[in-house]
Parts: sequence; C-alpha cells; structure tokens
Amino acid sequence: MDDPVLRMHMWLEVEGVTFFGLGRTLILERLAQCGSLQKAARSLGITHEAALEKIHQTEQMFGFKLIERVGGDKPGTSRRLRLTIFGELLSSAYRQWSESVERFALQQAMEIFPFPCRSYDASKEDIVTGHFSPTQNSSTPSRPRLSQAHR
Repeated sequence: MDDPVLRMHMWLEVEGVTFFGLGRTLILERLAQCGSLQKAARSLGITHEAALEKIHQTEQMFGFKLIERVGGDKPGTSRRLRLTIFGELLSSAYRQWSESVERFALQQAMEIFPFPCRSYDASKEDIVTGHFSPTQNSSTPSRPRLSQAHR
C-alpha cells in the first residue's frame, strides 16, 4: 500500500455561496501568467464565461475589482488583462493560508494516524485531468507502516 496523500479543499463562503477558494486563485494566477482570461480558463479546463462569472461574483461580494484591462491605447498594441493589487493580494493570501493549514493538517495526521502520510504536491497535478504524482514530505519523520505496527 502506498502512503496516503493528504488532500484538502478549502474555500470561503458567504450565505452558502462560494466567496473565494482554490478555483478562483488558480484563475487569477493563470491570468497573471498569460494576460488573457480566455487562455487562463482554457488552461484550467473551464469556459471563459465560467471563469468570468467566478471573478465577477467575488468582485461583487468584495466590492473591489480583481482584474483590470491595460494597453491597447495605441494602434497596433493589444489589450491585456492583469490583476489589480487587490487581486494579487487576495490570491497570495489564499495560498499562504492554504499552505499553512495543510502543513498543520499533515503534522496532525502524522501524530494521530499509525501510518505515514504524504503531502500533496499541486505543482505535479494536471489541472484538467486531476492526475497527480504524490511526493514524500522530506521534513516529516518516517513512521512505521500500519501493517508493520500490528505485527
């Protein structure tokens, strides 16, 4: 048996409606990389319309813009999208919070369960298919496997 991989899905809600989470963070991060919401959405396997709706919902709840158009003022130049300072801060804060909670959860899992657990490495995930390659958390001490503990 492979070591279990810690997986968590965290988001914030307001009155049962998603306020902000990993999906919106990924949209913002991809948009920052490519400057296009359509390309960002396509890379995540969602439609441009779905990505735009998620961004607009969050902007309406916050009362702040997360993205803005830039460029295209002069002939021959194209318009791009970029994150506002609030969009940058929000996606960064979500990542910081998420990583902190996951580190704590892995530490607790290693203390509570009688088997080793591994952290999940999102950088090795294919966002569209959901396939991933787990990694061993090198900072976590090795523990006996459940099958060894019962011998």
